[in-house]
Amino acid sequence: MDKLQGSCGQVRKSDVKITVDLDTNGIEIIIISKFDKMFGTHMEEAVKEVLAEQDIKDAKIVIEDDGALDFTIKARTRTALKRIHEVLK
Repeated sequence: MDKLQGSCGQVRKSDVKITVDLDTNGIEIIIISKFDKMFGTHMEEAVKEVLAEQDIKDAKIVIEDDGALDFTIKARTRTALKRIHEVLK
C-alpha cells in the first residue's frame, strides 16, 4: 500500500472497510454496498463530515459496507486517515 493510502475495518456483517487514498485531486467517494440505494447518501455524508473536520480537500474513499452504522463509518474513516498521517511522520 502506498504511503498516501490507509485502510481500516473489515467487510463483514455490521461492519465496513474504509480505504483512503490522498494521492488524488478533489473528493471521490465510491460505495460498494447492498445497502447503497437506501443508505448511500448517509454513508457519503458521514465520510464527508470526517473529511471536513480534518480539512481534507483531496481524497478518494472506497466504502465497502455490510450494514455499518454511521458512527462506525466515521470511526473507520478517522482511523484510516490517522494511519496515513502516522506513516508520513
